[in-house]
Amino acid sequence: MLENLNSTRQKTTINPVMANRIMEIFQNFCNSDDGKILNSQVRYERYKPTTVSNERWIKILGADVNNLNHMRLTYGLTRIFLEKQKGKFSNDEVNILLLTSIIHDIAEAKIGDISYDQKTDSDENEESKIATNLFQTILFESTLNIDPNEIQKYYLIKHILYLVYLMQLKELDT
Repeated sequence: MLENLNSTRQKTTINPVMANRIMEIFQNFCNSDDGKILNSQVRYERYKPTTVSNERWIKILGADVNNLNHMRLTYGLTRIFLEKQKGKFSNDEVNILLLTSIIHDIAEAKIGDISYDQKTDSDENEESKIATNLFQTILFESTLNIDPNEIQKYYLIKHILYLVYLMQLKELDT
């Protein structure tokens, strides 16, 4: 999918104007009711003892456990990964990966965090519909000019981002 966006490879760079617009989108989401809901939720809820508060859970497992912070941290990891991948991605691909990394879990504000191993096709379809609606109503009111008809590709790329995240973790271990 990504290779079809721009067949000519250029040096991978992160456009500061685009990065600012992506952060504007994220900030708009953070300030929305859905963003506030996501900020109040934690990941790995099914493992959290009922006697442990969300704040304590975050202190135990780290900032990535907060659902809203997770998206910001994924964006940071994606930036680091892309900066190390000189020439492997076109500028369009860089922009798509950065945008997707920061908004990949927005639907969880409505449906909660369903672990990958427990997510069904029905869950995935519902999450996709919710994410598409949120993209259209909240995120694309920003100055970023993206055709709402192309929103689905951003959502589908979240699976690629999971692999990027795993690759980055492996790189950090070496």
